[in-house]
Amino acid sequence: YKAIEYLISHGRTKIACINGDISYYESTERYMGYQEGLFKNNIPIMSQLIKWGDSTAESGYYLATQLILGSEPFDAIFCVNDNVAEGAIRALLDNGLRVPEDVFVVGHDNNAFLWDKSRVPITTIDPQYKKVAKELAAMRD
Repeated sequence: YKAIEYLISHGRTKIACINGDISYYESTERYMGYQEGLFKNNIPIMSQLIKWGDSTAESGYYLATQLILGSEPFDAIFCVNDNVAEGAIRALLDNGLRVPEDVFVVGHDNNAFLWDKSRVPITTIDPQYKKVAKELAAMRD
């Protein structure tokens, strides 16, 4: 939800969504946040801008290419994780689009994948796993 709010605050309103496997809790939870963000900001949910795949960069590349070749314009992509975001960014660049000028891409998990972030900055949600783990461990004591 907060990622969608962030994109909207940067003037993006044609927000695509590349999801992971629908049977994974994280995929459906993040998709629900996507829907909530659009709904609360009176932005229509457009089925042409929603793609389901898996959590790999290859899936991100393939599904972003489908979005690019589709008939519905978009100015941002919310990705289920940073691996998918990496693939989506590669597809956008391979098709002559600029990130973030033409299409803003947001990932999730704050992964340190092997993408040159100095070339294309990555916007990602940091779930703060270490902080959560410490808080859970403290609760055990």
